[in-house]
Amino acid sequence: MSGSGDRFPGISSTAALLAYRNRAEGLAIAHEARLENPEAEYMSRLIALERKLVVAERSSLIDLRDGGAISDDVMRRFEVMLDLKESELEEEETRWRV
Repeated sequence: MSGSGDRFPGISSTAALLAYRNRAEGLAIAHEARLENPEAEYMSRLIALERKLVVAERSSLIDLRDGGAISDDVMRRFEVMLDLKESELEEEETRWRV
């Protein structure tokens, strides 16, 4: 099965190689599909950018709260809006996933 020097006990090197090969093939197929569907590639990039924006907004909220500019209650209200935005992004991502 696995040798004493394996990093993942119980998994043979052959099984690990097959798993990595299958993953690489899946990534290659997904990349080709995006090339054939530029709208999906555009939306994927847009969604990733919007996710980064939500992270930045959350960080700013925490800074504002920690600095005393807004209360915990106000921060929670804005967090609800950001949670909704993240849900919308997940739906969009599912819709455009290739």
